[in-house]
Amino acid sequence: SRNFTAADVKEVVQILGKSTWGNQTGALFDKLQGPYQDLQSTPSKIKLHNWYSTGIKTGEQFIFDRDLYDGFDKAAAKTVWGDGDGLVNLLSLKQVEEVWPKDAGTSTRVFPNCSHFGILKDPRMLKALAEYLGESQNVTTLLV
Repeated sequence: SRNFTAADVKEVVQILGKSTWGNQTGALFDKLQGPYQDLQSTPSKIKLHNWYSTGIKTGEQFIFDRDLYDGFDKAAAKTVWGDGDGLVNLLSLKQVEEVWPKDAGTSTRVFPNCSHFGILKDPRMLKALAEYLGESQNVTTLLV
């Protein structure tokens, strides 16, 4: 009977209750108790590389056939799919490049068509990482 957005995460976690929390949800809830906006500012004196993937079907909206309640454990009745990495949707993946300006030392690279965890073994990403480390750290061999 109600629409929740990312801005409502704190309320959703409270509604679901501690019995449904996993470690990640609990950590997120704890983070939301503090100065969340301060965490969203550009890091100072740190060069940030935002690397992610796209082109994988990713859930963007989850529609339930009943209201949420303490202990809720039902699967979504319907999922609206969009672009992303299979776990994180494109809107969230792009937040760094939308929020943190490039002139602050932030750069973005996109590696299409690999999953959220698959990017960790994607040859394109590994090559880019080895090249970056070789240039910035004078490293000659990253992978054996």
